Amino acid sequence: MDYMSLTTDNLTLVGFIGGMIVMTLTIMDYLIKFHDRFKEGKEAQPEKPDRPRKRREEPKPEVSVSMPKVKRPDWRFRPALPFLLYRELLIIIPAGVLLNYLGLMLSLRFHSILYLDMTGTAMVAFLLGPWWGAVTALLSSSLVNWLAYPGEGAEAAIFPWVLVNMTGGFLWGMLAHQTRFRKYLRTAHTSSMSHIWFLSMFGVLGAAIMSLPGSALQMALGQHQALALDQELRSILEQTMTHWEAGMEHSLNPFLGAAWASTVVSGTLSVLEHFFRYLPDKTVSVAIAMIVVKYGFPLFEEELIHGGPTKDYRQDNHTSPLLLGILYTPVYLAFMTVDLYEFVDNWILWSSPWVLIVAGYVYLKYFGPTDDDAFDAAMLRAARYSLALKPLEREPAHNFCRRLTLAILIASAAFVICLPLVLRNFSDVALNFLCVVYGFLLAVHVVHVAIAQNISAARADE
Repeated sequence: MDYMSLTTDNLTLVGFIGGMIVMTLTIMDYLIKFHDRFKEGKEAQPEKPDRPRKRREEPKPEVSVSMPKVKRPDWRFRPALPFLLYRELLIIIPAGVLLNYLGLMLSLRFHSILYLDMTGTAMVAFLLGPWWGAVTALLSSSLVNWLAYPGEGAEAAIFPWVLVNMTGGFLWGMLAHQTRFRKYLRTAHTSSMSHIWFLSMFGVLGAAIMSLPGSALQMALGQHQALALDQELRSILEQTMTHWEAGMEHSLNPFLGAAWASTVVSGTLSVLEHFFRYLPDKTVSVAIAMIVVKYGFPLFEEELIHGGPTKDYRQDNHTSPLLLGILYTPVYLAFMTVDLYEFVDNWILWSSPWVLIVAGYVYLKYFGPTDDDAFDAAMLRAARYSLALKPLEREPAHNFCRRLTLAILIASAAFVICLPLVLRNFSDVALNFLCVVYGFLLAVHVVHVAIAQNISAARADE
């Protein structure tokens, strides 16, 4: 995938999208804190003493004793999502999208053979599982990376490869469900063999699996991406592959025929070529993602991967594949309507995610956890998050940064409102201004959450 260097307009456009996310996070933060303070103040009011009255004694009804249940919130809609919207999803998924964009920007700036546009996808898959890893890949590839492409041809160079990224996110999420993966993270003194196992399973195997949709996409789009190698080495490899192709076709012609033999041989060689191209990128991406999880979000690692003190491991319900299907629908419509993708000839390729989405929805609907079970587990995690992070939120430094963020949002809105009075082309300036401000605020918010979790983990150890 041949990217060009990023331009200022693309950076500001992606920053504007990130700004919308950080503004939503800030507004929700203040609404939740306002409600909590109002509720605490109402409960703290002393009750008025009642006048003594003579009560006649009545027989007390028998009360059945049962285990206490998690109290349902009565002031907002109870979501059926298996994860907390504010505490988990709106932090982890934006962080994954931002990490994908950061890795892509670095690879473009330094002209690296690594794409690194799936690092955040791997991080989300480790923490939230396969469906949300695919959601992050879908948002990154079909929206952020596509908008960030500086030149023409993004509809061929960026957009279709969402299938490869979704495959990687789902695969990494499934591998992260293994018990050995949790043991690998939990072990204090991890051996070199454990690290080799991790890189082999998530990097080598991931590159092998993702090379299948990658080669299918290349054949469907009629593209060929040669490896960036030395001229002499490339010539030797091309001659070797031509010799192999002729020999394999000669061996398969009696069994498959000339047409099918040529297709099978070219497809096999394309898969091998994509495997060697993806191997360093996916291996480095999962390694970076693991470092971010281990040292950036220790509280998420403890709760979402290890299950917390109750060992209640994360479980997706049927709403996870349902959300993925909703987000994939406009992408699928684009594949159907744009002539470049030749939907009539390649409909099996573009429709392949629906098989996984529908099968996952049916399975989780009838055999997965219920909405109440997912909600109870999420509320228990929310209680532990509050217990760990509430002391930090009451410290002066936290309040200072939170109030300064609110002041920046108010000031930026005031500046944008006043721009039409002093500038002629105020729309472009306003967009660039908001993109820069909100983009930095999103990055600061993610870093702030990571620092708070590390401080909380350090205090818990003490």
